[in-house]
Amino acid sequence: MQVSTRSFVKNAKKAMADKSLQKSLSKLSRGFPALRLQAMERLPEFAQLRDDAVALKDHTLANLDAYLQRYEEKATQSGAHVHWAADGAEARDIILKICRDVG
Repeated sequence: MQVSTRSFVKNAKKAMADKSLQKSLSKLSRGFPALRLQAMERLPEFAQLRDDAVALKDHTLANLDAYLQRYEEKATQSGAHVHWAADGAEARDIILKICRDVG
């Protein structure tokens, strides 16, 4: 699926005019907070789990270079080839080359 500003605006207008979709979204927006609260009440350690998840995410992002390096080492030991790309354009070029090489 190709996403562009023009298609986004067109699709957004179409979605806004879709009565069934709007009804479903309205129900969801009214019901979700209550359902979330009920789930949190059934899980007394929710706040601690949330805080632990935030800390884990922050730690992982702060040490992402080390985790990626470790992944590359383990993947290479298993016979995989890890490709590194500096940005999306380079990643696309790598993927295209792989596809062309495979045929």
